[in-house]
Amino acid sequence: MDEFDEVLRGLESAIPDEVADDFTLADASGELRGWESLAARIDVRRARLMGWMVELQTQIDVERWKVENGTRIEPSASAVAGLRAGARASLVDTMTAVCGGFRGAWLDRARLGTAPESLAKTLQPAVAGGALNVFQAATLLKESEELDITAEQQSAMVESVVEHARGHRERRGVPVSQPLFRSRVRKAALEHAGPVKQKKAAHERRRVKMLGLDDGQAGLEVRGAQPRVEAAMARLDAVARSAKAAGDARTLAQLRADAALDLLIFGAPAPDAATSIDHPGEGGWPPAVVNVVVSAASLLGANEVPGLVEGAWVDAQTVRELAHARGSVWQRIVADPVTGYAMDAAVDSYRPTAEMARVVRARDGHCRAPGCLRPAAHAQLDHVRERRDGGPTKGTNLQDLCTGHHPPKSRRHWSARMDDTGVVTWRLADGTITRTYPMDYRDFGIHQVDHAVPDCPVAG
Repeated sequence: MDEFDEVLRGLESAIPDEVADDFTLADASGELRGWESLAARIDVRRARLMGWMVELQTQIDVERWKVENGTRIEPSASAVAGLRAGARASLVDTMTAVCGGFRGAWLDRARLGTAPESLAKTLQPAVAGGALNVFQAATLLKESEELDITAEQQSAMVESVVEHARGHRERRGVPVSQPLFRSRVRKAALEHAGPVKQKKAAHERRRVKMLGLDDGQAGLEVRGAQPRVEAAMARLDAVARSAKAAGDARTLAQLRADAALDLLIFGAPAPDAATSIDHPGEGGWPPAVVNVVVSAASLLGANEVPGLVEGAWVDAQTVRELAHARGSVWQRIVADPVTGYAMDAAVDSYRPTAEMARVVRARDGHCRAPGCLRPAAHAQLDHVRERRDGGPTKGTNLQDLCTGHHPPKSRRHWSARMDDTGVVTWRLADGTITRTYPMDYRDFGIHQVDHAVPDCPVAG
C-alpha cells in the first residue's frame, strides 16, 4: 500500500489544475486520449483486483461450506460455481457501496476479472491497449457464455472479435464504436456457434423491463427478436407520421410513445385515445417495412452466410423467410469481386433523384460517419462537398448520414472528402483523420457457393 500511495501521489501531482491558455482542440483531445489510455489500464487493474477478491471470498465460502456440512470433501464443481457467483454478486454490491458509481460498471469489472485464463489473456490486454473497453469485454464474455459452445469455440469467437477491434484501431486510428462492436459480436456468434445456438441464446434474452425515472415518468424496455422489434418500431413510426400529417401538434417522439402505450393498454387505440387517427381505405394500420441485404447464393440456399436485417446480422434461414414473405420486394445490386463495393454505385453523371438515392444507399449500406452503423435506408443524403460550396448533386458527391451525424458536418465541425471508389476521409473537430468505407459485400459470401448462382447480393 505504501508503493500504491506513492504512485497515487505522483499521479495527482501530474494532473494539471487548469487548461493552458494556448491549448488547441488537438492538444485537449491528445491529453484526453492519454487519460483514456491510463484509465483503461486502471480498469484492467480494477478487474484483476475484483477477480482476486472473488476467488478469495469463494475459498472462504468453500471452507465455511465444509464446516456447515461436517465434511472435508470438496464441494462439487457446480456447487463451487454457485458459491463463486454469490461471492461475485456480494463483492460487486460491496464495491458499489464503498466506492460509489454504477453497479453495472463494477459487475463488468468483476466479470472480466473472473474470466477463465484462456479468455482473460486475450481480453485484458485488449482492454489495457484500448482495443475494447471493459463494458465491451464483459458483454463479449457474457454473450459467448450463453451460447452453449465449447471452450475452444468460445476462445475462437472472442479472439475474432478482439482481432477485428485491434485491426480497426490500427487502420483507422480510433477505437471500434459500440454499434460496430455489437455487429461483430453478432456475426462472430453466427460463425462460431451457428444460427441455431445463436438464435436460441438471443431468444432466451428477450424481456420487458420497467425503468424508473425521477421526473414523474418511467421507461419500458422491450427486448425481442430483431425483425419483430424493427417491425414494431416501423409501425409506431408510421402511426406517428400519419397523426403528424393529420395536423397533430405533438412531436414524432411524443406520438410514438403515446401510440406504443395506447397499443399496449388498449390492444388498439381507443376511439377517444390521443393516437386514434382515421386511415383512408381498408388498409388499417400502416405495414412495417424491413430492409434486408443478403447474397443471391445465400438467398437461394447455396450457402448459409448470414445477411443484414436493418443493419444487424441475422442467420441465413431467417433472412430467407423475410425475403420470401408475401409482398417482399427485391432489388439487385452488383458487387465488385475485388473490392466488394457495389459496382454501379460510384456514378459520375446526373441521374433521376430516386435512382441516385438507390445507388448511393446500395454503395454505403449504412451511415458513413465514423463508427455509425445506422442503416442507409433510415439516413439522409448528404453532399460530401456542400451545396453551398458548389458541390454537385451526383453519386460521387453524395453519402448517407443519419440525423445525428449530419449536423456536425453541416456546421463544419467535421469535414469529409470522397475518392472515386467511395472511400470517405474525415477530419474531425480535434484534427483526427479517419476513413469510412462503402459496404463490403464480400462479407455476405458472394463467392461461397456449392453450385452456380448469380454472383451478386440481393436487397429486399
